[in-house]
Amino acid sequence: MWNIIGSTIRPYGLTVDEIGLHLRIPEIESLDRKKARVLLSTNPSNILSFLGFKNDKSQWEEPFSSVEGLFEYATTCRLFWVRPEPDEKHTPTDGEVIDNSKLKANDRRRKNYRPVFRKWIDEFLPSCREAGLFTEQSATRDSVRAEAFEYFPGSQHAYEAQLREWNLERQRQTLWRNVIKAYTPKMPEGRAMSLNERSCHGQVAKAFKKIIMENNYTLGIHPPTPLRDATGFYDEEKVKQFVVENWEQVSDAVRTNGKKSAHE
Repeated sequence: MWNIIGSTIRPYGLTVDEIGLHLRIPEIESLDRKKARVLLSTNPSNILSFLGFKNDKSQWEEPFSSVEGLFEYATTCRLFWVRPEPDEKHTPTDGEVIDNSKLKANDRRRKNYRPVFRKWIDEFLPSCREAGLFTEQSATRDSVRAEAFEYFPGSQHAYEAQLREWNLERQRQTLWRNVIKAYTPKMPEGRAMSLNERSCHGQVAKAFKKIIMENNYTLGIHPPTPLRDATGFYDEEKVKQFVVENWEQVSDAVRTNGKKSAHE
């Protein structure tokens, strides 16, 4: 049953597993599926109610009388619909129930090893399409997300906090590589760097990293104004300006500090 429900709700940004119902963050899911998940609920009753299923417990206390009965119950999900005419060139829209060629890898495996799920994909969905049933889509991924925020207390805060932390970490990674390291000057163009000079450039870049990203001011140099805004994100133009305007001072401090260490 949950395999069928999962294939129905997945296009709406929802995932159900052995833990509960999750809302996926689109900005993250293509890069890290686990970190993209925000837990909405672990309560089966709440999950079923949100998805629009009848929930008087009779569906779960005893097995369905037939596979057809199970399928009929699955179609009562308020997000269920079937595209009227399959098109090989068609890209699935939010919430579209898809079959065969458009299945995700996990669903293809389930189809191969689980006969009920295979019958759902190969027989039931095509029969609905042929009969013109369930052809109207009632929601989108954005509308379902908004509904989840309203239905599950605290979910919007958790979602936004998780997305913010992800974006902060992503910026930290690119800030070092694309700003601090990239804008720490090397030698004048046309002049080859010696081994010592390359080593010094690396040390200066790392010194900037400590100052900017670790608030380490042991060299006696610090930014004249904050480089991050109130939300914690770096103003990359300010970081770039700080590096360009202070690289000589930081370079001198690194060399001086190196000489002190050599004589100790």
